[in-house]
Amino acid sequence: MNNLQTKCELLSLDLDGTLLKTATSKAQNGDRFAIQEMMDSGTKVIINSGRPPWRTLPAIKQIDSAGKNKIQYMSCLNGTYIQDLISGEVISNPLSDELTRKIIELLKPKRNIYLWLYTVKGIQDKVIKMTPYLLLFNFLTNRGNIKNIVAGDDLTTYKVDLLFPFKSTCTKTYNFLINCYLKDQIRVTKTGDRIIEITQKNISKSFAIEYVAKQFNIQKQNIVSMGDTPNDLEAFKASGVTFGIKPKNKALYQYCNYVIDTKTNGVAKAIHKYLLKKETR
Repeated sequence: MNNLQTKCELLSLDLDGTLLKTATSKAQNGDRFAIQEMMDSGTKVIINSGRPPWRTLPAIKQIDSAGKNKIQYMSCLNGTYIQDLISGEVISNPLSDELTRKIIELLKPKRNIYLWLYTVKGIQDKVIKMTPYLLLFNFLTNRGNIKNIVAGDDLTTYKVDLLFPFKSTCTKTYNFLINCYLKDQIRVTKTGDRIIEITQKNISKSFAIEYVAKQFNIQKQNIVSMGDTPNDLEAFKASGVTFGIKPKNKALYQYCNYVIDTKTNGVAKAIHKYLLKKETR
């Protein structure tokens, strides 16, 4: 039964796996129109993604096209890049050039790692930097133009992605990083069997939620988050109510107030059943 009493004033939505079925798919019509219904009712919406801005904006524009309301805030690269889409203001919290270089040096002896850097300049130029000595294979090439690091590059970086061909290597590297000498300066998140993401220690999707909530004086109990991976845990911690949209990781279930068992218009099902309390179309 639906016994949710919370008034949703702010809705935080993950993209990949939550609002989008795959990395290349578009938002489903049911989800798009349900989000518009939420905005019609006065709810503020933030798209809270690990993607870079140039891969986040098309999804937002698609949702915006479903109605008259527009999404005002997007959070990219796990809260390190927040943009007010009306004013254009950007709130930026990158890893310093020095800290990024320390991370690279730390990983230099490792093998079977593909390292991406979403540098501040790279975000402006839609370019991903990579370290050539760590490259063993090439995949996910749809994530932007790729360039090697060269002498003199400014490596001030929003997010470091580590991609692995083997699950065991990913797990070992994660355990190494969370116990390394930089552990008090970096946030290390294992977002999949073969993916690790590194950001500044105190910055995550929760920072983005708290920032937007502060702009509108919204209390935690009136914030709802939807996600599907451990990458969304920090967003869940900043929210009063949490929805897992057919979570990929069983460990996420314990952090979900509600679980939607399908990714086919899963966001719409959550909105209609629990937030708007009506049947899903």
